[in-house]
Amino acid sequence: MAALDLLSEGRFILGVGIGHREDEFKLLGADYKHRAAITDEAIEVLQTLWREQIAHFHGRFHNFDDAKMLPKPTRGGPPIWIGGKTLAGARRAAKYGGAWLPNPRDFDSFESGVALLRELTKGRQCPMIGGYFNLRIKKPNESVAVQTKSPWVPIRSAGSPDDIAQYLERYQQAGLEYAICLFESEDVDDYLRQIRVFAEQVVPQFAKAG
Repeated sequence: MAALDLLSEGRFILGVGIGHREDEFKLLGADYKHRAAITDEAIEVLQTLWREQIAHFHGRFHNFDDAKMLPKPTRGGPPIWIGGKTLAGARRAAKYGGAWLPNPRDFDSFESGVALLRELTKGRQCPMIGGYFNLRIKKPNESVAVQTKSPWVPIRSAGSPDDIAQYLERYQQAGLEYAICLFESEDVDDYLRQIRVFAEQVVPQFAKAG
């Protein structure tokens, strides 16, 4: 990660999430029960190694003395964007993150996370508030957006370009500053169609809303 930060001239961003699928942890022989605490400490280990010339760390899961890590990244380490849609994710972002990037399952949980994040960072810069959204922009000849069943993430909003813009605008008014949008489709051409429509018809509306 330090090498990527240097090679990209400081453009590298580290995304961190604790994971949620217990079967994946079992497959890797990893500790599912304590994953949150392990993640927090691992972030502290990274920051220690990035910033200290001779690093020492004594924690619950990691212990070392006189450790050297070269090369050192720029600016003391790349920005860390924290995933996680829960309030715990917002707390982790307040402590360690340059940004909070949840997958908001519902608007109320997003709004609560934003409120907590701002409360925890009073008197200092609040991490950037992001979010990623699975969308489906309907075709001109569809009365309603036809959705396929995504095996990974359910669709958050489906409809016309105006519907999508209004959906995202609500999040923007609640604090959203950065959006990653994924488009649901089983067809490459249709996926590209949605990207074009989003760029041409949704982004201008979203920009005007701000």
